[in-house]
Amino acid sequence: MGQTWFMYARDTEDYWIKEPLYSTLVHAEEIDHHMGRFKHKVFMYALGEMDEHKIYLYHGWQREVKCWFQDDTLKIEFSTERARDSWSTCKRSTKGRKFDSNFTKVDTKEKWLLNFTKS
Repeated sequence: MGQTWFMYARDTEDYWIKEPLYSTLVHAEEIDHHMGRFKHKVFMYALGEMDEHKIYLYHGWQREVKCWFQDDTLKIEFSTERARDSWSTCKRSTKGRKFDSNFTKVDTKEKWLLNFTKS
């Protein structure tokens, strides 16, 4: 039996939002399924369609990935190798095209971090 997946968020004051954005045991062992859902939320967040300040994906107690803005740079930080790999292999959201037309990936030497700037 797998652990629960959670997506949490923080508000603009950097307090945890009490209720998770979602929590589920469905597809408990399929990280690509949950990373795809997280990626969709990242696109929504980046495009200004969410009020949250930071978003996180957890599997049980393990944080897999965190997303936030630092100035005009969208940062996505992976905590595990499987999360980093899953970002590339998970299903892409329908919001991906709009995200791509508004953001450009910035090359970085950090293997656990993705950076995107507004185009």
